[in-house]
Amino acid sequence: MKLFTTSALALIAATGIAFADNHAEAEMDEAGTHMEQAADQTGAAMEDAGDATAAAADNAMDATADAADDAADMANMGDVNDGHPLIRTRDITDSVIYTTDEANDEGWELDSNMTEVGEDWNEIGEIEDIVLDMNGQVKGIVAEVGGFLDIGDKHVMIPMENVTLTRLDNDTYVAVTGYNEEELEAMESVDEGFWD
Repeated sequence: MKLFTTSALALIAATGIAFADNHAEAEMDEAGTHMEQAADQTGAAMEDAGDATAAAADNAMDATADAADDAADMANMGDVNDGHPLIRTRDITDSVIYTTDEANDEGWELDSNMTEVGEDWNEIGEIEDIVLDMNGQVKGIVAEVGGFLDIGDKHVMIPMENVTLTRLDNDTYVAVTGYNEEELEAMESVDEGFWD
């Protein structure tokens, strides 16, 4: 009986070792499969990252080329304006309008290179607004004329062929026209309803 018990114990111990050995082998196989899958996923992720990096580099090169083109266009703006400097509308709105009190005929012209107010110029109002056509071309200015302390003043449009902008210094522009004060006050009012 003792032999039988010892044999049974040896058999149970051997079965446990065999089971543990099989179980460890299965776990190793499963771990190997997981490692292969992780390696495949890492490889795919690296490939995707490489593609994304290449696309980002292409986009950056395109953006740099576009910026260079824009800079070249800005540098060539002088060509578009025949060498004349650009003027922002905010720099001329609210500027003073002077009249030379000369007859406003087709021969009227003022030297736009003047740098100071002429002795015979009379202040008659200020630039209220700039008038553009649908293509963005300046067609005239809206002048605020007449009145006293903004009471009884009138807004009239002076076409650009009858007004000259004169730059007095880096920050100051004035408008000069051949129309006299009476002619301007006789013009049609261009209040808000005029534009609708």
